[in-house]
Amino acid sequence: SLVSGMLRQFLKPGIEADGKDGRSRLEITDYDVMNLQYPSDWSKVDAVIITGSLSSAYDQDPWIARLSEEIRSLREQKKRMLGICFGHQLICQALGGKVEKSKHGLQLGFRSFIASAKAQQALPWPQTMMQLRMAHGDVVTRMPTGAFNVGLSSECAVEGILLDDCILTLQGHPEFDTDDGIESLKRLQAEFGDKLGDRCE
Repeated sequence: SLVSGMLRQFLKPGIEADGKDGRSRLEITDYDVMNLQYPSDWSKVDAVIITGSLSSAYDQDPWIARLSEEIRSLREQKKRMLGICFGHQLICQALGGKVEKSKHGLQLGFRSFIASAKAQQALPWPQTMMQLRMAHGDVVTRMPTGAFNVGLSSECAVEGILLDDCILTLQGHPEFDTDDGIESLKRLQAEFGDKLGDRCE
C-alpha cells in the first residue's frame, strides 16, 4: 500500500542496517486489519505500528472494534506500539481516552507544536518547538489514564502520548517526510483544498 511504502522509505536506514554499527535490521510485515488479518503468533512480533486511515476511531465498524481489542491485549503484553494519526487516536480511545472531530476542521500541511519536557527526555527531539506534517480531521480530547502528553499546539491539545514506556503515538505523520509522503500530501491538499479548516503552516 501507499502508506506502507512511505513507512518503508522513512525506516529505510533500519531496513538496510547490516548490524555492523550496532543497529538491528528491521523486518516489516504488513497486515490488512480492515479484513481482520493479524499475526498468528504475537510473541514473534517485536513492535507494532498502527498507521493512518480514512476512517475515524469512533466509527462503529467491526474491524475497528477488533483492532481496539488487540490494542488492549498488546498493552497487557507490554508490546511496543507506535500509533500514527488514526493509530494515535485509536490507541488513545481503546485505552480509555476520547476522540472527537476537531473544531479547527481538516488539517493538511506542516504544523508546529510545543514538545513537552517528558517528550524531550524520552525522544531524540533537540528543541522545544517541533514540526510534523498533518493530515487529520479528528483529535484526541482526553488521554488514557497515566499517559504523558507529547506536545500541544493551538489546533491540537494532544499531539501524541507516551505510555507505559512502550507506547508512543503521534498525531502527525513522520512518514510524510519522504518523497512519496510529500507528493501524497500535495495531492490531498489539491483534492480537499475547499474543505480545509484552520490551515497548517
